[in-house]
Amino acid sequence: MTFDKFDESFLEVPIIKNNKVEHVMFVKRIDNTIYFRRKTDDASSIKFFQALIFKDRDHLKPKFQNTNSQLARGMTCITREVIWTWTDTVTGEVLYTQSYYTTTCVQTGFEIPSTCLDPSGDCTGGSGTPPVGGGYTYPIDEQPTEPQPCEKIQAVGKDSVTKNSMKNLKTKTNDNKEHAYFLWQDNSGNIQNDIYGTGPVGEAGVRVQFNAGDKFAAFIHSHYQASQILSTFSFDDFITLCTMIQHNAIKDVNTFIAGVVTPYGSPQGNQYYMVIDDPSKFANFASQFFINGVYDKSTGEFFNNIYDQRVNYKNTATENEKNLVNFLQLFDTGLQLMKGDNEMNNWSLLTKNNNGTIVPINCNN
Repeated sequence: MTFDKFDESFLEVPIIKNNKVEHVMFVKRIDNTIYFRRKTDDASSIKFFQALIFKDRDHLKPKFQNTNSQLARGMTCITREVIWTWTDTVTGEVLYTQSYYTTTCVQTGFEIPSTCLDPSGDCTGGSGTPPVGGGYTYPIDEQPTEPQPCEKIQAVGKDSVTKNSMKNLKTKTNDNKEHAYFLWQDNSGNIQNDIYGTGPVGEAGVRVQFNAGDKFAAFIHSHYQASQILSTFSFDDFITLCTMIQHNAIKDVNTFIAGVVTPYGSPQGNQYYMVIDDPSKFANFASQFFINGVYDKSTGEFFNNIYDQRVNYKNTATENEKNLVNFLQLFDTGLQLMKGDNEMNNWSLLTKNNNGTIVPINCNN
């Protein structure tokens, strides 16, 4: 009970004497103590309980009143007022009255207008006897659909600035540190790549500084060839994305891309995008890593161990692709993985068939 928050009356009790409601008690809370008190103005309550307890309910007579009937775009709705009246069977006195409203709607289907919908038209040109309008389509509202993963790379992932930045990162895969861009869009929607940084020599990760309140269109970076550097996205890359959405640093979840280029896989290396296929799922997945906005290290270590068992430097690039797709689906992350060609022009969505085999879907078809 909420003793420390509210000050409300929450119970009334009729006191009966000689087959009659003598008076009504109510329960009152003051501070953290409750009291039983007699109502000082209890005439209406006495009348209610008297009728409720002692009158024969066989004489209750509900009355129905139709208040309106309306036709609204294929729906017929009827609103009724239901009135219950307690009466004294001897004197006929009305002891208590209670009413409420009910509305019942029945779908009657869409009614297609048989007249011209254009107010400025003359409604000619129809067919039949008599002519029935000028051929306008009846407007039916359609709900917007969520863009598909391949559609989500069009605005940013295939922008020339993004592609050239990814190509530049490919030249850094023979370095001894990681390189990264945080791409952003100006007021005209143009992609900018002037936020650039590198990581410590011989280690994983990058160091990029930006201001609180900045919103980014993409996070793209490079991996290099060294022990324990992965052939695809690392778990730290996941945490970067989770941190960005947690702190509202993603400009548009439907066009945002995360990218990585690596020296592994093909002779010229592989390149991957991740897109946010389901923003709600990704937000839920990311939120579990933070408590009151602060990264929860224990949760991070738990998922990091699971990730490292599946995606690690001991696997081939193909094995890591498959295991990464499995991880994204298993934990309902709301993310999808894509793989591109060396020119960053052609991208394929990596999906899994019923046998667990990775099946690329060409986004250019």
